[in-house]
Amino acid sequence: MVTLLTTTANAPGKVILFGEHAVVYGTTAIAASVSSLRVSATISSTSTPTVRVALNNLTSKKDGKPLIRSWNLSAIAAAFHSIAQDKDFLPRPSARAIDALRSILIDEDPKDINALRPALFLLVAIVPEILNSTSGVNIDVVSGEFPVGAGLGSSAAFCTAVSAALLKARSKSTVDLEVVNNYAFAAEVLLHGNPSGVDNSVATFGGAIVFKRGLETIMKKLVIPPLRILLTNTHVPRETKVLVAGVRQLYDANPSAIQALFDTIEGLAGSFQHHVTGNTLTDVVLSQIMATNQVALEAMQVSHTSIQSICAASKEHQMTTKLTGAGGGGCTITLIPADCSNETLKALIKDLEAFGFTCLETSLGGAGVQWS
Repeated sequence: MVTLLTTTANAPGKVILFGEHAVVYGTTAIAASVSSLRVSATISSTSTPTVRVALNNLTSKKDGKPLIRSWNLSAIAAAFHSIAQDKDFLPRPSARAIDALRSILIDEDPKDINALRPALFLLVAIVPEILNSTSGVNIDVVSGEFPVGAGLGSSAAFCTAVSAALLKARSKSTVDLEVVNNYAFAAEVLLHGNPSGVDNSVATFGGAIVFKRGLETIMKKLVIPPLRILLTNTHVPRETKVLVAGVRQLYDANPSAIQALFDTIEGLAGSFQHHVTGNTLTDVVLSQIMATNQVALEAMQVSHTSIQSICAASKEHQMTTKLTGAGGGGCTITLIPADCSNETLKALIKDLEAFGFTCLETSLGGAGVQWS
């Protein structure tokens, strides 16, 4: 019998501050946690040998109801009977582990499968003894108003929260954040195939992450001061692959011109790090860096009329906006200066909501995973 401590963990989403698209070509990118966008996961034991996963804020594509499923432990144990923890779960799920998950979820809609299998994977990977237990477990996940598919790291926050909750539930001792991050990354592989690791690292450690691809990938933590922003969701759907392909076409057609834009963004990321470490970052400096990055992204043709509307509206109120993520719609971040009055901010929000956008006042660079 396995008894897990009732444990709740939560983890934040993220935004890309600098380096969208250019990061694919080896330019530095900087991502930061979004303090008030968090996913919470609660682990609790049950007296019956069942596993229940409740994704309370997701709607099942199969039946239109909240995505809540239960399985007998015997069925899960049968699927994983020949799976060895060391080589089948870390650093990435093995083909055998993926096949086992597929057999458990065979009757589910593909989108529901994507949502459910990280939780099942993490349970078996972190608490393998559950497969031989006469007691079961509940995994309850709450994401509130966290928008899914908006480029804000909702899946990584989910994987990190479940990983952290399971690790804490099986032990009263302090949980190593690196271990949380390793399991969260493995679960992200199920969703994205070849993730960079940035999103789950931000969700785990908080603050900011500096990322650069190359012969050796560089990923380092950056402690940043709290940055007050207005996060705006345009609700305009976008296809990340299409936008990435569009930049590739531009690059192939005129590599020197596009590389010049990448070099500009590299300089902006370096300038931001220099001002942060030197404690010289001001609203004026950050506004200039953001504005220049946005101009470069527009030159890459990844902006959108909705994003331009937000940029124009914020400029009217003496604020600066840039897209975050893939662009083509999605979300933007607007820097709220220290001297911005409540009336000015409310006026901007009113203008943006008139377009049908959703706004969230929040801050960047806050805590990563937390337990309660």
